[in-house]
Amino acid sequence: MQCYTELLPPSGVTHAVSAAFTSATAKNLIVVKTSLLQIYTWITETPTTPLPDNGQQAGSDAQNENTKLHLHAEYDLYGTVTDVSPVKILKSRSGGDALLLSFRNAKLSLIEWNPETQGISTVSIHYYEKEDISLSPWVPDLSQCDSHLTVDPSSRCALLNFGVRNLAILPFHQAGDDLAMDEYDPDMDMDDFTAQEQSKKPSTDDKKTNGDLTNQTPYAASFVLPLTALDPTLIHPIGLTFLHEYREPTFGILYSPIATSAALLEERKDVVVYSVFTLDLEQRASTPLLSIAKLPSDLLDIMALPAPVGGALLIGPNELIHIDQSGKASAVAVNEFAKQVSAFPMVDQSDLGLRLEGSVVEVINNESGDILLTLSTGELVLIHFKIDGRSVSGFVVSPIPVESGGNVVSAAASCAVALGSGKVFIGSEDAESVLLDCCVPSVALKKSKNDDRDHFDEEMNDEEIDDIYEDDLYSSAPKEAVHKAASNGKASESYTFKVIDRLLSLGPLRAVTVGKPASRESNVEDTQESVSDLELAAAYGSGGSGGVALLQRTLHLDDVSTLDGEFADSVWNIHTSNTKSGLGNSNEDNPSYVIVARTNSSENEETVVYAVDKGNLELFNAPDVNPNGDSTIDIGTLAGNSRVVQVLTGEVRIYDTNLGMAQIYPVWDEDEGDERFAVSTSFADPYLLIIRDDSSVLLLHSDESGDLDELTKPETVSSQSWLCGCLYTDKHSVFEEGSAETTYMFLLNQECKLFMFRLPTMELVSVTEGVDYVSSILSPDPPTRRLNSRETIAELLLADLGELPTVSPYLILDFSWPIRRIPLNEQVDHLAYSTASGTYVVGTTHEEDFKLPDDDELHPEWATEEISLSPKVAHGSIKLLNPKTWKVIDSHTFGPAERITAVENINLEISEKTGKRKDMIVVGTTYAKGEDIAARGNVYVFDVIDVVPDPDEPGKDLKLKLIGEESIRGALTAVSGIGGQGFMIVAQGQKCMVRGLKDDGSLLPVAFIDVQCYVSVIKELNGTGMCLIGDALKGLWFTGYSEEPYKMTLFGKDLDELEVVTADFLPDGKKLYILVADSDCNLHVLQYDPEDPKSSNGDRLLNRCKFHMGHFASTLTLLPRTAVSSEVAIMSSDAMDIDSYTPLHQALITTQSGSMALVTSLSEESYRRLSALQSQLSNTLEHPCGLNPRAYRAVESDGVVGRGMIDGKLLMRWLDLSRSRKLEIAGRVGADEWEIRADLEAVGGAGLGYL
Repeated sequence: MQCYTELLPPSGVTHAVSAAFTSATAKNLIVVKTSLLQIYTWITETPTTPLPDNGQQAGSDAQNENTKLHLHAEYDLYGTVTDVSPVKILKSRSGGDALLLSFRNAKLSLIEWNPETQGISTVSIHYYEKEDISLSPWVPDLSQCDSHLTVDPSSRCALLNFGVRNLAILPFHQAGDDLAMDEYDPDMDMDDFTAQEQSKKPSTDDKKTNGDLTNQTPYAASFVLPLTALDPTLIHPIGLTFLHEYREPTFGILYSPIATSAALLEERKDVVVYSVFTLDLEQRASTPLLSIAKLPSDLLDIMALPAPVGGALLIGPNELIHIDQSGKASAVAVNEFAKQVSAFPMVDQSDLGLRLEGSVVEVINNESGDILLTLSTGELVLIHFKIDGRSVSGFVVSPIPVESGGNVVSAAASCAVALGSGKVFIGSEDAESVLLDCCVPSVALKKSKNDDRDHFDEEMNDEEIDDIYEDDLYSSAPKEAVHKAASNGKASESYTFKVIDRLLSLGPLRAVTVGKPASRESNVEDTQESVSDLELAAAYGSGGSGGVALLQRTLHLDDVSTLDGEFADSVWNIHTSNTKSGLGNSNEDNPSYVIVARTNSSENEETVVYAVDKGNLELFNAPDVNPNGDSTIDIGTLAGNSRVVQVLTGEVRIYDTNLGMAQIYPVWDEDEGDERFAVSTSFADPYLLIIRDDSSVLLLHSDESGDLDELTKPETVSSQSWLCGCLYTDKHSVFEEGSAETTYMFLLNQECKLFMFRLPTMELVSVTEGVDYVSSILSPDPPTRRLNSRETIAELLLADLGELPTVSPYLILDFSWPIRRIPLNEQVDHLAYSTASGTYVVGTTHEEDFKLPDDDELHPEWATEEISLSPKVAHGSIKLLNPKTWKVIDSHTFGPAERITAVENINLEISEKTGKRKDMIVVGTTYAKGEDIAARGNVYVFDVIDVVPDPDEPGKDLKLKLIGEESIRGALTAVSGIGGQGFMIVAQGQKCMVRGLKDDGSLLPVAFIDVQCYVSVIKELNGTGMCLIGDALKGLWFTGYSEEPYKMTLFGKDLDELEVVTADFLPDGKKLYILVADSDCNLHVLQYDPEDPKSSNGDRLLNRCKFHMGHFASTLTLLPRTAVSSEVAIMSSDAMDIDSYTPLHQALITTQSGSMALVTSLSEESYRRLSALQSQLSNTLEHPCGLNPRAYRAVESDGVVGRGMIDGKLLMRWLDLSRSRKLEIAGRVGADEWEIRADLEAVGGAGLGYL
């Protein structure tokens, strides 16, 4: 009984599109991160300071300093997104575009933005996973096939290529179309359900209802065709896309009649075909327009190009081919292999030496049609087309120089989107995604104009010149001038790219370990609790974006300055300014204070002021500050930070920037009678709101001199009693579009009605009833139903959510955990914490050219081989990181083509005579040079020793020392410590051997066990000798190691032969579970139970349940679990039963997408509560995109002892509900609210109390 909870969401970007989604005029960037949908708004604000005269036009660096991506909304989806595309539909709620998303297992979901709820709304969801589609026995399952979505540029229909050769066509209604929908046969339609009918069980009646409501939906009935219906030879599709500039929906498809094969290149050379088909949506028919055969067999993808280029761009690893509407082809070879693999005529640019595998293309200039190509290494390349009238005579490929930003992307890109106005977003799964500013220096444009001025004057009149000098996206240069510059090979030099914003990413997470923070290790005065604090270190990124990330549950701060003295009741940090604009010339003009309020011996309040000077706190003499010892309610600033305001219970004291007395304003008027006291306050320059103890309101306003005066209150305010209030300055036109900065006053009366006033006119804007019901959305309309649960409102606060686009914060927390990243600019594959030295050892990989050996006797021709584009091979090295400075202080480089496969910190016996043991770093490497050369490996044992550092580099006081080394036949793929005598177990080829370190540095084998194919993981249950061995193809073995005599014994085996990616133990009391992550993103729970009859006396590992994670797991680590607050309270009440305490454990999972999850064991009572809660939430909540959480998780169990794993991400949505909905669902579950909260605390990561 376990619960799977996602701690960190996926961060690697898989898809991105640009659309006007939230409104008709919005600038939205839609980002998909595997199963996370994010909606960004990119905002560019013109800087207030004049632009520097640097010779650059709009789009320059200074112009874009304030361009940021602002997160508008995000949604966790219960499905893996395979593609996304904007669609223009009729009568969308927002007036903008809709989004069409495709998911695994042939699903389509159409969503739109709902301005009323400020969230997405599902229009429809379409399922195409029919049994009759995959009847052929040699057709793979839908889950094993990729799907591709393409939408017509005019939004007339969408195509979904799913399975292998299936094509789903979804038409959309257009303004003025006269499609007779009654002619469609509803029986031919797939399961299309509107969002309102998703809660109903799919049936034949639902399909008929859908047919009757077609005219009320933006889409028509969809249908499925086999690709062979278009052309019988269309058997092996490669890619398809809709083309631009056609009256009817027209798409181009790239395919091959026979399967392509590099091994059969001589027989299957140039077998790829490009065809164009036009769709007739009314007749459900297609018409072929053109077909071009004998294209290179290594073509990988196709991209449709808009005007002025048009046609399609075909992309292969060695060549680029453009085919226009008439079928004319232009090709360029970008490396020397293009002519070897194809006889297709190409322009030779092989001197570029480009590898186009994994590249991403995007049009960045709508006027000239220039294309930005991002290579798998992150390098940027420009493709410029030579346009002659309406035809393309050719194109030029030229890399972007480094000085122009050609290396701003550090790893392979997954997608690219042109946002307009010179902005390009490049998403990546292997590195952080970047928003680029693309600009053209005006110096280059001016030169182009001067060079071509005579030519224009001779051949064109003034009117034609005016047409050419139209508003260009990046400049005002004539298009022909840009074309001419590009034809001379200088087009790439006229573009400059600069990163103006980033989306941080932790993907892929390759390794994880637990270490001790250096700052806490060196502080001997810390308490025992803080000394035991640990940190989670993870290796992230690919290629040049690699590094180490440090993660902790809470924010750990280092003390800069400490105040010694009595306990403080309240503390305020005040920053002042001597200028009304809030901008000063120096720190002396803008003093900052820390004001502390505390109770003295006479029970009166004492206000102590400290001045902040370069991070130090110095006692400041301020005799005018609260000399009477009244209680301080709040302290703030007004009048552009030129006045410090202290609100006491009986008066308001106003000080200047030096805390000298400027004004005293009483909280109550003596003429009014009884004395009144201040209860709460709210600041919003130039206003101050005070709620008094008689529930009355005092509203003060600061004039130009900084003096406060009371504003006249209307009868609505003065005649009512108020519980609380708040002031809010609307700087982003939230309440009133297009308005300047406006301050609003919000007041909550005794009947829990929220009044909104506009200042300074005190105009009543709105009244919201039923605030005490704490619904998720506040609306001026009264609640539709009266609920029994009402909250006691104690405080009211309005604040902006999310990052402000014009502010650069000191600390960025884009994740739920604080994260510190240490970039190493090299791929980090393995990571270990050296407990003996308190340092981190990382195993890095970089690619280098592979050279064939010159002295091979069987292949003498290798010595004379001449090749400029050599294949790449991994070269490994280990580096020692100092956690105090986070700099590499030592490294060890291995041999050529020697790759690191394992790095572990293992407690080994280092002396046979004395039996002394020490924590050592064990590194496993492998030489893998090809399938025809036997693999071999090495085992290295390193110690981290103290050395005398260089005086110029005092931080390098540690060094790696090689203690032992052993060459091994076969690939070394995994290593782990085992037993209690300081031995290690090594996976080498088809054997796993237990080895010990001898005095001479060799590794002596003492026991072994045979395995089968490729051992992907070895884990030992610490100190027990029980070990699991996971095979990438043949499942998992549960073994035991005994020391007298030395022997490896097989206890049990997984009979399902899972494809083990990673695995680990999960003890639960007296039960032993094993978690296994397979290659299909599933998590299996196996149990070793010899007493179960189905286990055959333990020979079989019982597969208790399966759970779909949706992310490819990279590591699985067993961690101890600390007791959460609710468990501590229970244990405190049962202190006499301390001997019966059982250690708790949980498993941490990291994935390739950058997400991190936790698997927690549950008690019987907690499991029943959470299982019932999961059922209630799954059935009653509206899920984004209309997806089914149960179908996504695909939970399977044995139905007897095993229980299905619970989805913690779904459970956490209960916390976001209103109080009434929480109590309603808790009542259905049969549990108290505090019980559910305690269970959610236990599974939500609170058990990692040491992080």
